Amino acid sequence: IEQDLTRKMDWGQLMAPGEIQDAARDATTRLWDGEPPVMQERDLDQGGAVDMAISLAALYHDQVAPQIEPVALEQAFVIEIPQLPFDVVGVVDVETATHVRDTKTAGKRPTEAVAKRSTQLALYHLRSTLASGSLVAGPPKKVVLDYLVKTRERQYVPMEAEMDADDHRALLRRIELSAATIKAGVFKPASTGAWECSKRFCGYWERCEFGSKKRVSVGLIDPARLTTRAIQLRKDEQRPEDDVGDAPG
Repeated sequence: IEQDLTRKMDWGQLMAPGEIQDAARDATTRLWDGEPPVMQERDLDQGGAVDMAISLAALYHDQVAPQIEPVALEQAFVIEIPQLPFDVVGVVDVETATHVRDTKTAGKRPTEAVAKRSTQLALYHLRSTLASGSLVAGPPKKVVLDYLVKTRERQYVPMEAEMDADDHRALLRRIELSAATIKAGVFKPASTGAWECSKRFCGYWERCEFGSKKRVSVGLIDPARLTTRAIQLRKDEQRPEDDVGDAPG
């Protein structure tokens, strides 16, 4: 996609379909050979991954790229936050005179709420409102997720979100809490059973004591010194999930 839009930005025309296929095949093969992925059940093999990359690149080339006039690609930016010891860095996939766009893939058609709830798009929108944040002067840019859906019949699904100051404040609050977490060094593990807590989706799986099921080291709590006692809850304190039914005995 980057090569296709770079050609358009520099020369006013997109790559030829054959060039798209070659670029997608070569990039996928190079990445696969450089760092072979950890394979899970039902994952595509290298040939399948190459075919998928080619088909999605062709979908973007046919349905998305013709309507985009890029002014910047893979544009990195930093938002400096004087009140915190950290800055926020991001990279925008595609920027036009009116929109900031990010390309995603999905196994099924995404819901309408996915863009509105995207902290990534909130960050991009915030950046476009800042004094020097936009390459093109004017009102804040619209934000879009360009989804390439890997169904049997490949689909292009654009998801545009309306962002405002409330979204900015929610994002900044997340940043504040993240900064406090980093400073304290207290990182809460994902919930048991969470989709992202898996070898497939988490890049820290092998290093995380909760992920790879390594021996967990407890810091303050000594299991040998724990005690328990029965208590009686008032009826108005009992939650529905506390009701375990008619247990024997």
